[in-house]
Amino acid sequence: MIASWVQQLGWTKPPVVESKAAPVIQTAPEMVAPKAPAAPSLNPQQVQQIETNIAAVVERHLADVRATVEQLAASQDQMMREITKLQAANQEILEKIPTPPPKRPAPARKPTPIAPPSSRAPISPRLPPHP
Repeated sequence: MIASWVQQLGWTKPPVVESKAAPVIQTAPEMVAPKAPAAPSLNPQQVQQIETNIAAVVERHLADVRATVEQLAASQDQMMREITKLQAANQEILEKIPTPPPKRPAPARKPTPIAPPSSRAPISPRLPPHP
């Protein structure tokens, strides 16, 4: 079966070798990947046009980045002014709040003495005889 594939693919049978080395199989020229075609050369005018296009694109992007940075800086300045205003207003409010009077100490309470537990059973009170 393999021998028929070898013939269909145009391969040659390996030569009979008396040594113990593995047989070498040759491949058909059609089976080898073709070489990549050579890159076409660009003329100097095409190269100059590509460079000009790239420079224009880069310049547009740089202009966009500059504008964005300027907007961010302006927004940051505005936020700093607003924060300063808020801090001043907060300080003004804190200055208007009167300071609370010092707290009076709570009156001292006398501790109530606790009677020690008695070891005797409680005695019920005796009532006078009834008339």
